[in-house]
Amino acid sequence: MTRLSGACGKSPDTTAYAGVRALLRPLALPCSGGSEHPLLRGNARAALPALRPGSVTERPFTAAAAYPVFHGLYRLMADLLAQRPVALVLDDAERCDEYSLRWLDFLLRRAGELPLLVVLAHRPGATPAEFAPRAADAWADLAARRLATTLPLPPLTPAAVEELARQSFTGPVCPSFAERLTAVSGGNPRTLTRLLRELRRDGVSPDSGGRPRATELGGQLLARSVRALLDRHPAWVREVALAIAVLGEGGTAHPGQGGPILSAVTPPGRGRRLGVQGPARATVQALGALAGVSPAQVEQALTVLRHAEALEGALEGVLEGAPEEVLEGAREPERVALANDAVRCAVLGSVDARRLAELRTRAALLLSDEGRPAEEVAELLVLLPGPPAPWMVALLRDAAEAAASRGAPAAVARYLRRVLTAQPQDVRARLQLAAALAESDPQGAAALLGAALEGAVDARSRARFALQYALTCPTVRHSGAAVRELDRAMEALRADLVPGAPAADRQLYERLRAARLVVGAAERGRPPVAVGLIRLPAAGADTPGQLRASALAAQLTALEGRSLRRTVERARGVLAEPPEASDGWSLTASAFALGLADQSEEALAGLDRVLGHLQVGEAGWTRPVALAHRALVLHRNGAVPEALADARAALAGCPEDASRARPALPRIVLAGVLIERGEPKRAEELLDGLAPPGPDCDALEQPLYLLTRARARWAARDRETALRLLLDCGRAQREAGVGNPVLAPWWVDACRLLAVLDRVGEARELAAQGSELALHWGSPRALGLAALARGAIASGPAGVQLLGEAVERLSHSPARIEQAKAELALGRALLAMGELRGAREHLRVAADLARSRGALALAGAARRLLLEAGGRMAEITASRADMLTEMERRVARLAVGGASNRQIAASLFVTVRTVETHLTSVYRKLGVTRRTGLAAALPGSTATGVRALASLP
Repeated sequence: MTRLSGACGKSPDTTAYAGVRALLRPLALPCSGGSEHPLLRGNARAALPALRPGSVTERPFTAAAAYPVFHGLYRLMADLLAQRPVALVLDDAERCDEYSLRWLDFLLRRAGELPLLVVLAHRPGATPAEFAPRAADAWADLAARRLATTLPLPPLTPAAVEELARQSFTGPVCPSFAERLTAVSGGNPRTLTRLLRELRRDGVSPDSGGRPRATELGGQLLARSVRALLDRHPAWVREVALAIAVLGEGGTAHPGQGGPILSAVTPPGRGRRLGVQGPARATVQALGALAGVSPAQVEQALTVLRHAEALEGALEGVLEGAPEEVLEGAREPERVALANDAVRCAVLGSVDARRLAELRTRAALLLSDEGRPAEEVAELLVLLPGPPAPWMVALLRDAAEAAASRGAPAAVARYLRRVLTAQPQDVRARLQLAAALAESDPQGAAALLGAALEGAVDARSRARFALQYALTCPTVRHSGAAVRELDRAMEALRADLVPGAPAADRQLYERLRAARLVVGAAERGRPPVAVGLIRLPAAGADTPGQLRASALAAQLTALEGRSLRRTVERARGVLAEPPEASDGWSLTASAFALGLADQSEEALAGLDRVLGHLQVGEAGWTRPVALAHRALVLHRNGAVPEALADARAALAGCPEDASRARPALPRIVLAGVLIERGEPKRAEELLDGLAPPGPDCDALEQPLYLLTRARARWAARDRETALRLLLDCGRAQREAGVGNPVLAPWWVDACRLLAVLDRVGEARELAAQGSELALHWGSPRALGLAALARGAIASGPAGVQLLGEAVERLSHSPARIEQAKAELALGRALLAMGELRGAREHLRVAADLARSRGALALAGAARRLLLEAGGRMAEITASRADMLTEMERRVARLAVGGASNRQIAASLFVTVRTVETHLTSVYRKLGVTRRTGLAAALPGSTATGVRALASLP
């Protein structure tokens, strides 16, 4: 193909045939004579006047006068086309002269089936009418041709931007630098080229260090470009752009919703030609009302902005003849917004602060009058300087309520801060703000409430502030301060509790008392307070304080480990409260208690309620802590892959600006799961990045940290350090008043480790202590662990009997990994007695069960003993399907595909009883109880099973 390309100059050359000369310049044709050039022989010589600047002076254009030259140029092109296809590419064609455009039209009308392509590149919406008015009609004739097609060019992709940057800097470009270039330039080639030129001139390196300068320069270039655009057009274009930019600031509180929000439905009949070039009528009216211009001017301004690529999401292209669903889409609500935040900032920067505040106020009124959601309007109000007006305060309150209902505490705080600038003594708003900050910024909430307590003017206000302070302070380790404030508030309110005092005052006093118990129980060294809370009646919760008191009572009852029944009753009572009455902390505490009681399904349901109410990025610590608790429940149940996913999500969701102490639980839980997977080194690396929880932390983190650290050391064969950590774990639980044997069962691990170290005497004492606690708690898990601890230090038939009891009891609990440990211990004991067949049976069960639950380290240990006992088993892998024999795989695939046992038996030429035996083995190895669980346990098996079923006779 012959490609002839040229560009019209920045200064429009309106002399005749300037565009033609730019296109033909690569051919190096002579301007005079030309008889020797092969392309200028015969009739083609008539083209010579077009090659000589200034030789044609006729004005205006006439077809008759131009025909000889046109025909000569046509013969020249015909000779080229006879040799190979030709592409004529003219850039900046909006600056092209009339004669060149008329000749291109002449050429195209005569090209017929000739292999000719003509490409006219121009800025969106720009035509010769702006630069060469005489050429406007010629341009319109070309655009109206049947075969003419407009191809809007999309922004450059990040890969293309990186490649252009690499060419510009003649070397490698950091990916983050290229990403910043893409964001700043918007993928616009012209803007990108200018930006690269400026960056090279300033000596900026294309690495991460150059990103700030790229952002700064890009903003400057964009601002200049936008200002130049607005300066070139009438003032009302600027007013419409400002209206779009200001209205674009509303509604940004909704995650996933990009910018605002001018919605209207295109009336039927509009938008069927040229892809809805104008916005819908209601949108025009909204912009016109804010900008103070007529609808017609709004239409023209939007056209200008769209052509300048300053708008996003404009429908383009001809819809005539499109499918009905496409035509219906053209009548869907259209959003009018500026192309990106950089353009918006540039537009807003063209006016002063006073004018901008006036526009935002008018926009808020406009959106409010249109009935837009309160949060959209509030996003404009929070940008205004000074205290909000009364009507704004009411709207900000409504927005805060809406944000709270969708679980967005950061948005709630944003709105209520503005309310308090107008009404600093508003107790209700201050309490709501503190409650919102308690989720996302507990330190800020504590500081806010501390200041409010200092300025409290009456006993009732002090009591309300003290209550919220009490609910916040345990999160930031200020329990002592909260206890003092509660005591002061109770003393102040007690003086008013005379006979005949309002019932509301007495209820407020009881709420203070309940909060005093909650916070007092959170402090170490206050067992009488904790006991008092445990002994509170299990009643409904009428207030957030009472709800937290009930939840903490359930948690403390579980930690005490004396009554499983009372723990479950208290926790279920909290979970039974309606969603609007519950909070994340209370649900998480109750789920924790149910998890210790092995009510796993209810615990997971409670945690799912917490997570379902929260939004990613808006929940502060509540979401990662709830995910960590869910991972803990799943780990206790032996669902290692699922626990791993939740633990990773919990750690990834921890606020980046939080103190080092707060990520403790997510890190600890993730480390514990990694140890089960046979990755103790990675687990210790996680724990090394954590400040060890001390006595001032809650009763959960320190024991779990010590137990997890001990298990990591044991896996690394550092048995002495592991034993010391286990004993420290027991000491920490005793000092905290924790008597639950399954919270962190250090005593079971210590007994097993002491047995390995041949220190059975010490182990017997620990086993006796742990067994006593297990009897008090009474769950199958606790009793099974007690039997496992005693069996690990017993020998001969007595040990085998105890380990058999452990297997039996644990099989009736959700503790699948502990059951696998008991099976392993039983197999080891039988192997030591020479009972090889029994040993192989239990070791195989241990390996299969552990592998099915993702506990690869335990599965590997069981396999090694199985091989020592004379058994056979393939290498342990992370794939569950690898546990199955070939026959079991075939049976499982057919079962997943929907085949009945009888069909499977006929297909495999075995009995139905054999199929049932294989399926039972498959269920046991994969950890499922029925056919419906096979598809999830064997990814990719469904399609294979369906194909296998289709092939059955």
